[in-house]
Amino acid sequence: MKTKVILVRHGETNWNKARKFQGMTDIPLNELGKTQATYAKEALRDVHINAAYASPLQRAVETAQIILESHETDLIIENELHEQNAGDWEGLTAQEIEERFPGQHDIWTYKPTEVRIQNGERFQDVQTRATAAFWEIARNNPGETVLIVAHMVCLSTILLGIAGISIDEIWDRPLSNAGYSVVEVDINKDKATIIEWNHDEHIPEAQRRKPRFKVK
Repeated sequence: MKTKVILVRHGETNWNKARKFQGMTDIPLNELGKTQATYAKEALRDVHINAAYASPLQRAVETAQIILESHETDLIIENELHEQNAGDWEGLTAQEIEERFPGQHDIWTYKPTEVRIQNGERFQDVQTRATAAFWEIARNNPGETVLIVAHMVCLSTILLGIAGISIDEIWDRPLSNAGYSVVEVDINKDKATIIEWNHDEHIPEAQRRKPRFKVK
């Protein structure tokens, strides 16, 4: 029995726009973010969604609520889908992080599995938490189509794990605000297959997230 899971990243916030680390800080969508969520709503309008889950953070909840305006589906809050706890980095830009914690932002960029965010959460721990939530949701909705709205690191680590790709490649495969990915889960075989990764053709090109190519 196969379950289809649609993974949507939330729309833009003012902290996204300012390039500040958000983490667990509860920032709402800005006006562009609401518009992006509407783009996702239109893209998914004809998809029959049986169940919907979101991170408890309001940027994800607001995005999910806008998408569900086209569906008669209740929204379930799943606490384990929250974004990476960015600890002492929350509210800071990359430049501010480099000033306060020299060298750490470069590690975050080029070797995420080795970064240590002060009072924060490791990428590996996010992957363990988020992947467990993903599988629990899939198993609780056999044969159905499920919407999950969450965050860049949360959703990316799920996808990377399914694909067997190192977390260190996370910035080479970014997720656009209000972009979506589709995963097909064979419950009987405990197997997940990625059908689409960061589909964002419904988002204006200037708003799409581009890969951060690494210079080594």
